[in-house]
Amino acid sequence: MRTGILSSGQHFHMANLTTKGRTSIITHHTSDGSATLLERLKFHGVPETGSLKLSGIVVFANDFGPSPKVELRFEDNVVPLTFSQSAGVSRKLDGQSNSAQSRIEEIIIPEGAATMDLVVHCEQSGEPQKILKLVDQKFAQPSDDLRQIHQDALAMTHESSFKEARQLNRSLKSVSDEYSNLPEYLEARVLISSKLKIMPTRTVKQMIKLRGVRTVNDDSEKFEAFAEKLSTLLNGVNLSHHGFASGFGSDENHDSIWDHIRQLSVELEKEGLSVFINSGTLLGYVRSKKLIEHDDDIDLAVVLSANSVSEVVREWVALEATLERLDLLDHVNNEIVKHKGFYKLRTIGDYQVDLFPAWEVDGKFFVWPHTFGNLDREDVLPLEETNIDGVKMPARPSRMLKLNYGDDWMIPNKFWSFNWSKAKTRFSEFLAQLDIVRAEGRK
Repeated sequence: MRTGILSSGQHFHMANLTTKGRTSIITHHTSDGSATLLERLKFHGVPETGSLKLSGIVVFANDFGPSPKVELRFEDNVVPLTFSQSAGVSRKLDGQSNSAQSRIEEIIIPEGAATMDLVVHCEQSGEPQKILKLVDQKFAQPSDDLRQIHQDALAMTHESSFKEARQLNRSLKSVSDEYSNLPEYLEARVLISSKLKIMPTRTVKQMIKLRGVRTVNDDSEKFEAFAEKLSTLLNGVNLSHHGFASGFGSDENHDSIWDHIRQLSVELEKEGLSVFINSGTLLGYVRSKKLIEHDDDIDLAVVLSANSVSEVVREWVALEATLERLDLLDHVNNEIVKHKGFYKLRTIGDYQVDLFPAWEVDGKFFVWPHTFGNLDREDVLPLEETNIDGVKMPARPSRMLKLNYGDDWMIPNKFWSFNWSKAKTRFSEFLAQLDIVRAEGRK
């Protein structure tokens, strides 16, 4: 596995960069110091050789001259990069140094290269400038300081003091960024953040990254053992993107929660609206007829009658007044999230309820944020009754769950992460229209 360090010190991670198959990293970066525009690097594994093929696009600002000299350095090798034209980049970044010739011709990198540096010679100063460092984690070892921090973090228990955790947090911040993708760093960071109950979203992402690191290195058992250690440290508290809170649990009686879902559904159905369980709530029901024990909120969707994006947005915004009239809104939390395309309904004890919009256009079904016209109307409607009176689900729930969670949706994955960036791109028209209509309402 290899990781990248940009000249500014910013990291990007290539968790799947191995010689087992094709992988790629796409990143956009601008560094004022080197005026570098790193557009795209692609890596392909070469089976049975252990080597990698590097290709991609790198564009430099005018400071580097019209034809900058660029080299890849590894071990005792200096390999000049040659470039060809990328029509798209020529149009997009016209006027930059090498925008007319920005595509890197393929380079073979041998397996034994522990570190690789991408170097450019500046025409004005004549000095070589390192803009990108690639580090093969197979050869990277933690520093003595990191080893000690890691050991101390592993030794923490639920009874350990916050003072101890804060001290470890300060120590970890002083560790060089070059170690930040090592398992020792990731485990220490997750444990310390979990003990202090800080930055839950980042902590979940680091657990996902750690799992990728362990999987690539065929150390999945070590990840599972660490996940157990984390669970013990949290002592019944659930880590999720939403924060550190108690999940539904495996033994808890969920009857009161299902009853609350039924009441909300019935109230909305009286207004002529169809409601179904959605996302994690649907996943738990279909998989095991119960709520997911590590989940901590309820997901519902309401079927809107509009059949164009602009009409959908206006109906969705107008629905807020109906929810207000029915006293179904969680006013405090709803003000925070409603611009994101969903509503917060009345809580069930400590558990929040999220309501998302669903609609049909020309026989294709949409559910923000996971289903973008990938289902036919018949996959969702008419809604199917569950074995809980008054609670409904899509007609063919497995098809929606596959779109939302992937082919392995039946396998529990506590640290699964939704791709919000992709969703926002696909639903960009819906979100843009939502901003416009809400802005009009504030005038």
